[in-house]
Amino acid sequence: MVDEDERAIWLARHILPHDTSISRIIRSWRLPDGLDAEDIIQECYAKLAALRSVAHIMAPKVYFLQIARSVLLMHVRRARLVSIDVIANLDDLSISDDAPSPELRAADREQLRLLASAVVRMGEPHRTIF
Repeated sequence: MVDEDERAIWLARHILPHDTSISRIIRSWRLPDGLDAEDIIQECYAKLAALRSVAHIMAPKVYFLQIARSVLLMHVRRARLVSIDVIANLDDLSISDDAPSPELRAADREQLRLLASAVVRMGEPHRTIF
């Protein structure tokens, strides 16, 4: 079972910094009538919360957008009536921005600084072995 605090920290570090751009991207999609971007985003968070582990996620923003695309496709499949514009737009939903955000790069640099500091404090021969 996943520790809820760890999942919350992971979401805060890897998803929330992208919240504005994720929301903007999803709002740019042609959505079926009755489906809002907020609904898709909420379903994505629920799916992330239900995962056994997030360790395999190397590009969180891209992963989130892939979940959003899957949620949209699920709604399109279930809808009785779908606009031709929505169907035509589905091919345009490719997601390729997997570059880390400036916030994530800064957080990663801080983690590396902390690691380097911990290594410096190690005694010999542990430091050499590490």
